[in-house]
Amino acid sequence: MTLKSDIEELLKNGWYSNYQLQMIMQSSSADREARRIRKNPPEGYVFKQRPKKILVEGQRKCLEYRLLPEGEI
Repeated sequence: MTLKSDIEELLKNGWYSNYQLQMIMQSSSADREARRIRKNPPEGYVFKQRPKKILVEGQRKCLEYRLLPEGEI
């Protein structure tokens, strides 16, 4: 599988920040690929973002992303 298809599968199944995508994929290009997917989501899906819940004191605020089917908006 390609980096793009792996990231698409992750985003279809849960919320991930860019940093999490980089760690899971072990690639610094993962966030760049996520931005490409955001600009051109797969057919039938919508790219959504939300603020990440901060669980640890001192953690920086960031966004999480997910691909949702168009009918589940």
